[in-house]
Amino acid sequence: MKKLSFLLFCSLIVCLSVSYGQSSGGVSIGKGDQPANPKSILELVSQAKGLLIPRMTTEQRNAIFTEADLTTAGLLVYDSTINSFFYWDGTTWKNMASMDNTISTIALEEAKTLSITEGSRTVTVDLSSLTNAVKRFEGTPVAAGLNNQLGYDGVNDALYIYKTDKWVLLNAIKDSQRLSTSGTQLEIENGNSVELLPILGKTPTGAVNPDVATSKEGDTFLNTTNHRLYFFDGTTWKIINQGSIDNLARTVVSGTVNPTTGNTIGDIFYNLTDSKLYSYNGAAWVAVGTNAASQTLAAILGVNTSAGNLKITNLANPVDLQDAATKNYVDLTVAANAKKWTNLTTLTYSLAADDYYLLNMVPAATSGPVVITLPAATLAIQGREFCVLNNNGTQIITFNIEPVGTIKNVAPGQSAKFICTGTYWFCSTGN
Repeated sequence: MKKLSFLLFCSLIVCLSVSYGQSSGGVSIGKGDQPANPKSILELVSQAKGLLIPRMTTEQRNAIFTEADLTTAGLLVYDSTINSFFYWDGTTWKNMASMDNTISTIALEEAKTLSITEGSRTVTVDLSSLTNAVKRFEGTPVAAGLNNQLGYDGVNDALYIYKTDKWVLLNAIKDSQRLSTSGTQLEIENGNSVELLPILGKTPTGAVNPDVATSKEGDTFLNTTNHRLYFFDGTTWKIINQGSIDNLARTVVSGTVNPTTGNTIGDIFYNLTDSKLYSYNGAAWVAVGTNAASQTLAAILGVNTSAGNLKITNLANPVDLQDAATKNYVDLTVAANAKKWTNLTTLTYSLAADDYYLLNMVPAATSGPVVITLPAATLAIQGREFCVLNNNGTQIITFNIEPVGTIKNVAPGQSAKFICTGTYWFCSTGN
C-alpha cells in the first residue's frame, strides 16, 4: 500500500511538470515544459481562453477593506454591478474605466462626420441625418446660424457651434478648463468668456473705473473711492448723478427698447439705441438729464444727498425769490449796491457820487476845520444820502454847499446824516 501511494505521488509530480514550467520562481501555465518569462512571476499562454478575474458586486467589493492597507495595493477585481474593473491603491478603489477621459481631439470630416478622441479611444458620430445640418464655411463663420448648430471652417479646419448670437470655437474644448475672472467676465481657457453681471444681479464695484478698452456700452460701475455711480456710453465712463449712493441697491440693465412691463418707480435703464439713461417715474421712462418731463434737480439728487464738493455751472440770472444765482451775478449786485467808506485825510474834500460813509482821519494836530463841499441839491440827485463821523478830538467838519455856502458843522466826536430832498440837503442827526 505504501508503495502504491509513492507511485501515485511521483505520477502527480510528472503531470505538474508537463503543465507548469518554473524558472527562477516564475510559473507558466499553458506553455508545456517551457519556463515562464524571466520578468514575470506568472505567465499565462492561450489562444482560446482568457484570465478570469474575481467577480463580485459593489457591496462585496467595498466589504473587502474597512481601512487603508498599503500592503494590498494593486489588488484587482471586476465589479459586476457597474461592469468595470477596479484596483485597490492602498487607500481607495480606483475605477480603471475612468482613468483617462480627457477629450484631446475634436475633428469634423467632410462636414458630416464628427470624430472625438477621448484618451486612447475615438468615437465617430454621423451628422448627415441631422435636421440642424452642419454649415460649411471657407474661413471663420460670419453668417448667423441656428441655435446649437455646428459650423465647419474648411480653411482653418475648425469646428464651431452657434450659441444665441455668435459662433463659438469648439476645437479647444476639454472636459476640464482653467477658469479666471476679469472684472465681471468669467474667462475660460479655450478663449471664451461669460458675462457674470446678469448672474450676480448687482452692479460691479471697485476703487478705480474699469479700462475703457474692455468696457461695453451700457455697463455700469459703482466707484467706492468717490461713491458715485457711472455708466459707459461706448467711449467714456460718465457719472449718473452727483449724490451720495453708498446704499445703492439697484442694478442698471440695458437693452434696445425700454421695458414695458414689471417697472417700479426709481428703476434705471440704459437704452442702447439712443445711448441715453432713463429712470422710471411710475408712469413713464424719463431720460436722465433732460427737461422733457420738467425734471427737477431735486428729483435727480434725491433727499439729503451730498453734492460731493462739486459745482453747478451755466445758471441763468435769477428771477424768482428762490432762484439760484451765480457768483458773478452776486458780485455784480453787491458791487452795484455797495456803500463806500471814505477816509478823509485832507482838510478839503468834494463829495463823490458813491460816497456813503465819511470818516475824519485828518490828524488831530492839523489845524482845521475840515471842509467838505457838497453838490447843489437838485432833482437829479434826489434821495442821495450819506453819513459822516467826526472822530477827531479837536477839528470840526464844515459842509459847504454850492452855491449857498456853509450850512452845517459837525463837532468832534459827533455824527450826522444828510439826505438830498431835490431842493435842499436835510440833516437828520448831529448837533
